[in-house]
Amino acid sequence: MRKVELGPGAVVRFEDGTYELVVEHDVDGVSHWQAKSLATGIVMPRRSDEVRRAYDQGEATLDSRLEPETEEERRRRRRNHGVPLSDMPKPAQMRIRYRKGVIREVQRRIAPGSAHAVVAWVERKGKMRPITALDRICAEVGSEQGIEVYGTPKPCSAASYYRWLSILGEHEDQRDLRGDFDKRGRTPQVDPLVTAAIKRVMARLLEASKYRRQVGGKAVLTMREIMDASLKEVKVERLRHPERPLKLPDRSTFYVYYNQFPAQLRNIAKYGATRARSMHRGPGEGGAPEAALSHLQFDETRLPLFVVHDTLGIPLGRPWLAILVDVYSNCIVGFYIGFEPPGDLVLSATMRHGCLMKSYVAEKYPDIRNPYLAGGVGRFYTFDNSLQAHGDSILQITSDLDVPYDFTPPRCPWVKGEVEGAFAVANQTFLQEMPGYVLSRELKLDKHDYDPTANAVIGLRHLLWLWHHWLLDVYHANAPRNGMRMSPNERWLEGTRRVKPAFIERGMDLDFLFGIVREGRRLDNRGVVYEGLYYYSDGVDILRRRRGAKLLVKVKVNPLNLSKVHVWDPDEEIWIPAYARDLAYTEDLDLHRHTLQRRHSDRLSGRDDLEGWIESQAHLQSLIASSAGDALGTGIQSKIARAMGLGTPRVFATLDHDGRLPVLVDPTGRPALPPPAAEPGRPASPPAIGAGPTRRREIPVFRSNKSLGQS
Repeated sequence: MRKVELGPGAVVRFEDGTYELVVEHDVDGVSHWQAKSLATGIVMPRRSDEVRRAYDQGEATLDSRLEPETEEERRRRRRNHGVPLSDMPKPAQMRIRYRKGVIREVQRRIAPGSAHAVVAWVERKGKMRPITALDRICAEVGSEQGIEVYGTPKPCSAASYYRWLSILGEHEDQRDLRGDFDKRGRTPQVDPLVTAAIKRVMARLLEASKYRRQVGGKAVLTMREIMDASLKEVKVERLRHPERPLKLPDRSTFYVYYNQFPAQLRNIAKYGATRARSMHRGPGEGGAPEAALSHLQFDETRLPLFVVHDTLGIPLGRPWLAILVDVYSNCIVGFYIGFEPPGDLVLSATMRHGCLMKSYVAEKYPDIRNPYLAGGVGRFYTFDNSLQAHGDSILQITSDLDVPYDFTPPRCPWVKGEVEGAFAVANQTFLQEMPGYVLSRELKLDKHDYDPTANAVIGLRHLLWLWHHWLLDVYHANAPRNGMRMSPNERWLEGTRRVKPAFIERGMDLDFLFGIVREGRRLDNRGVVYEGLYYYSDGVDILRRRRGAKLLVKVKVNPLNLSKVHVWDPDEEIWIPAYARDLAYTEDLDLHRHTLQRRHSDRLSGRDDLEGWIESQAHLQSLIASSAGDALGTGIQSKIARAMGLGTPRVFATLDHDGRLPVLVDPTGRPALPPPAAEPGRPASPPAIGAGPTRRREIPVFRSNKSLGQS
């Protein structure tokens, strides 16, 4: 590292400017420096202890250079600043060691006044040339240092010694002996005017790409656009300089210039602004949110609670709960409750619920006093570090919503404290008091004393009703007891006064927005084929007439609703809706149940057509209904619940249209039974929630993953 003496003539760079230390003197017993500003030439006193304190705290930098620098010298010094010798490339380290060793050894061996003494004569190019003592010493030292550093003798002349000595004495920085070997190579063959024109075009187009929206997954800026715009710019330069032959370089040279721009600008041009912000995000960016929906945190967990089927009364196991928490207000913006395991469907269903206005609450739950205020598209999302969060589906959804996102570091739950705190509050104030709650193993209770499956009396619909009551009348309405005086609802209203919540233009677009994209689907006279189902519409018919009778297309499907898909039109760059030709079968059908029925149809009859799927569906429903009294394991019961499609996505399936929830039926299609009529002289008693047929027999549970409801 370069060393600078702190004394008269030294240059010190402070935060308020650069000063030259002139002389040190005492003022009333306190040491001061007379510091001359290099910008204005004004001399002012500075206390010596303040100079030392600023240096220790990194607020001042010492420099011995006073004369002006060239731009190349300034660039070289900035490049070498703070780079120790050990961090340089190995060839540069060896070159510096060799040259520094030659300088030290020659200075040690040469006697004062004898450097130019002639010690011999040699013939060179027909003339006798003198050999001085310095020439001989440099040759000997160069050979010795070459063997020591490189393992082979190296030549060294007196001229090289003086050049290296001058470079080292300029700043006393051994890193200056590195040399400028990076300038070697082929000289540029492109005219400087052409190079400058191409870089101007690239800078202008890269800046413009920040404000262009990505369409259909294509790059915002292509090299073809850059080359076309560069040709127009070069034509203008040809008119200005007709005497110079200005030609465009080949495509590879364009990429050389293009790669000199910052990677973030290039990623914006390639992937769009949203994905580029996500790629170049940093840990903990943004600080405290400025308003509601500025930062949403996502997490999921399995509820410590057993629920039962609302009509059959059998225990269904422990459902999953996923929530989106607004960091600013601590409101739960969206949630998912169901038996779908963690994956893209759970994440997209939670985000979809968060984007709704929640108008169904006032209609379906009129006994809830407070409205569901929280809702809208977040401006930044934080997901847990899970596989589904790193998938392409989340990247596609956030890109369509034009919002950035981030991940929490692994094993760092404190980073997303708001969502973890919401889970803790829900567990302590809502779940622990409910029947069917699963106690911790640390309590070491005997299963015969408390069996959560036997005490489970809450159905999924009942659980949703209780969850909405607790969420809106308890959690959102009341201020916490940790010193915060405002409730989540009050914080939400305050935050939305600063920045109004934004929603999708049409609620019907939510199914399309949170879909999955599949490439290479066949389109012919039967329609678009997806998972054996056929879809067609007038828009698809126009697409076939324009592009061909048979072609491969890209489709977008909502896995929770197979009654409609969207087909990509590459010419118009729009998605065309297509509807299922068998609407009676696809109504209220999700991808998991359709896949399950196709597999079961293959087991039953080896068929893969509509009739086989309908027979398989009826057979599965009869099996589920007949197993109501069997003592099945909770794992199998959870898979049965998933096969029946139990969960908030199906319950809220019609929120886009009229807000009415579907009628509750059992697997056989029968609606839920009304309460029993009162006998003469006796009041009517409500039936026990979850009461169903008694268990007929004990069925052994084997260690196997094969079950009827496995996907």
